[in-house]
Amino acid sequence: MSDLVVPLSDKRAQDPGTTGGKGSVLAKLVKAKLPVPAGFVVTTAAFERGAGDLLPVIEQSIDDLPPDDQAPLLARGTAIDRASQEAIALLRRHNMPADIADAITAAYDGLGGGSVAVRSSATAEDMPEASFAGQYDTYLNVLTPKSVLQRVLDVWASLYSVHAIAYRKRQGIAEQAVRMAVVVQRLLPAEAAGVLFTRDPVSGVDDRFVINVAYGLGEGVVDGVVPVDTFTLQPRSGKVVSKEIADKRHKLDLAARGGLRRTAVSRSHRKRAALSPRQAGDLTKLAKRVKHLFGGHQDIEFAVHNGRVHLLQARPVTGVDETPEFVIDWKRKGDEKHGWLLLSGRKNAKPTKRLARDIHLAQATGSRVCFVDTASPMTRMHNISFFNGYAFGHGPNVSENVVGKRRTRQRKRVGWYTQRRRSYWEEVLQPQVERELAALADVPARRASLAEHVAYLEQAINSFGHVFGDLHWRLVGDSDPMSWTQTVAELTGMDEPDVGVFVQAADNIETRMIRAMRQLALQVKRSPTLRKLFAERDFEQLKSFELQGKPAVQRFRAAFRRFLRRYGLRTGYGFGSSTSLNETPTWNMDHRRPLRIIAAYAEQDLNAMERVEANARKERDRATRRVRRSLARSKARLHRFEVALAQGRNFVRMMEDHNNLMEQNTGGRLREAIHCTGVAFVDHGLLDRPEQLLHLSLAELKAFANGRSPAKLRELIREREREYREQDRLQPPMKIGSGDLPPPPEMAKTWEAPADAGRDGDTIKGLSGSRGRATGRARVFAESDQIPDVAEGDVLVASNAGPDWTPVFPLLAGLVLDQGAVFQHAALIAREYKIPAVIMTKEATTTIKDGQTVTVDGDEGIVELE
Repeated sequence: MSDLVVPLSDKRAQDPGTTGGKGSVLAKLVKAKLPVPAGFVVTTAAFERGAGDLLPVIEQSIDDLPPDDQAPLLARGTAIDRASQEAIALLRRHNMPADIADAITAAYDGLGGGSVAVRSSATAEDMPEASFAGQYDTYLNVLTPKSVLQRVLDVWASLYSVHAIAYRKRQGIAEQAVRMAVVVQRLLPAEAAGVLFTRDPVSGVDDRFVINVAYGLGEGVVDGVVPVDTFTLQPRSGKVVSKEIADKRHKLDLAARGGLRRTAVSRSHRKRAALSPRQAGDLTKLAKRVKHLFGGHQDIEFAVHNGRVHLLQARPVTGVDETPEFVIDWKRKGDEKHGWLLLSGRKNAKPTKRLARDIHLAQATGSRVCFVDTASPMTRMHNISFFNGYAFGHGPNVSENVVGKRRTRQRKRVGWYTQRRRSYWEEVLQPQVERELAALADVPARRASLAEHVAYLEQAINSFGHVFGDLHWRLVGDSDPMSWTQTVAELTGMDEPDVGVFVQAADNIETRMIRAMRQLALQVKRSPTLRKLFAERDFEQLKSFELQGKPAVQRFRAAFRRFLRRYGLRTGYGFGSSTSLNETPTWNMDHRRPLRIIAAYAEQDLNAMERVEANARKERDRATRRVRRSLARSKARLHRFEVALAQGRNFVRMMEDHNNLMEQNTGGRLREAIHCTGVAFVDHGLLDRPEQLLHLSLAELKAFANGRSPAKLRELIREREREYREQDRLQPPMKIGSGDLPPPPEMAKTWEAPADAGRDGDTIKGLSGSRGRATGRARVFAESDQIPDVAEGDVLVASNAGPDWTPVFPLLAGLVLDQGAVFQHAALIAREYKIPAVIMTKEATTTIKDGQTVTVDGDEGIVELE
């Protein structure tokens, strides 16, 4: 047989460069004399010859996508889609060369014809940072030579799916470096099939083999669409430790005309084990051989035909909890070449529950993609491990030269929009976030199956990982986000802190939400019934039967429901916030959170607040017109001003809108998915409280949702809760291991407090966050995930403040923070509402007493104590 088609038994088939990832693994199984269905591989050489002159045309069309220095990669949805469609159409219409078609047909006939599986086997599928999982096509029960040839073309074409092209671009993989082989293998009409893990995929226990098996073909097991039996075995003896037999009402079988069909299982067989003890023993012996062959734990697909076990595929086990054993000495075993950094910082360090670890890992996956493309400084520590429950990370071994090139490329992408007074956020990233949110809009009903709830939860975790791990950090470069203030100050002669006048009273999602809350507060003020209820914070009365008939209450309830449809996913999660993404409820889940803010507004002079905002808008517009007139004679200087002004206004709008769509909405969807899945498990009698779900990993939830026995679930939860309490008493070190850590990101310098920050006599020194001077009663909130109860004219004193607290800012006379940054939400909102603010004081919350009168001097960056 030529180099175009090689049988799995051929030595050449063991080379992944010739037969791709899947093909080479199967060839190695055959060489080891393991029972593998006969087959052959259409090699990468056949792909190159078969595509012929089309290959350079296709690769050139992809290379001709808009260059990085003119438009960012992720903005090219239309261009990539067009290149993908053209490539796929070319290959599918292409007449395969006769010698390749003849070789495939002869090899197919050599198998005896009949039913075969046609599977992708790309050369890049098993790269450490580029799995390409699910990107390429597989076809089952292909029945004729003509169909086999067409499916080979289809698999070749799947190399150029829009997702595969975009993924290669992000990973920096050249088109010329990836080739597609195709495995064609006899498809057995299996009596039963499934997957064996040589390590328990739920608990991570090494000395257990776990088998998931169902009647019919294994595709139903892999895709989770059929009920499965679960066997746990002792590897050495093959003894069955436990077994859970599902009620298997249906299975997947071969359809007469190709493809698969779902068929019913007879009543007499539904609750019988799909695998006999002898077959389980045979499979265990085979699995030990496979594990030894590849030198690590394996995920092995198998099928039972005529009573015998056959191996279909093997790959390294993924999704296993890699948490080290519980120890106290914090010595990192077996990985001394890396320096692992505690990701949360010692002050706020908390152990991570099992489901939160899956969220961390999804976020790390997104960060890895972002770092490969942009080298965003906040994504460098994307290799994550958990030790004693605490998250530690380290960065890849990448030269600073490579990092510099990636950052330069990203600066050019963003700069392309900035110079045209356009928004990289609004045109490139926001549409992608909105697509993720649209995909999450179809929330499972409470009565949906556990499998549906868990599948939605997994989708929400993956969306959050993509949005917050990748897209979010594309906004953060190594340049100063406030550099526009220097340009405007230079052109206008103004002091740099005063140029905030050009962006004050900005219109964004946050300010629109605050206006909507004031409108609700106005309804409260107009109704004596609502006024009394809100003054007493007795919000439960809104649900009472006796008040539901009152028109004012009905109108408020209807308006509040509309408000929640738009803003109900808000948790307050974000930079500076003390809320927890995994545990703080959304406003949909806890109505009291927004209602308390509305109650505070209802006690203020709303007309006066509107006048303040209107005057701020007028002042902004007058200042802008004045500068434009003064620069009118110099087109170059006026252009610089307009670019800087657009940059400033886009930055302010982006900071608030991205938080609303990314942290609040995407994070809120995830928070509600966790809660709803927890409620579903409670409804099914598996958990006592929804929040206990956090103690289970996603792999465990899938296993329980798909029928794995929950008999010991409550015992497992109690053990996890005990473990968490033990871990929470530990003091983790900042670093594990002896390897060097990368330098902190440049932007971290903007979070450092001034050297002289802190108390000096009757003043506290900090940094100006917003200009102005105001005196008021201090309300001190050192640490709290509750929205502070403040009145108009108060000075909020806090360790930090994030999006959870900014809705109350229009009530404040001043703001004082121990921490903070000039570009964060708190400082931006303070400047938008002209609230004097002093940040980075280090010790305001421990120095100022609640109720004490203080003066906030935002001009000098000090707080005067009275």
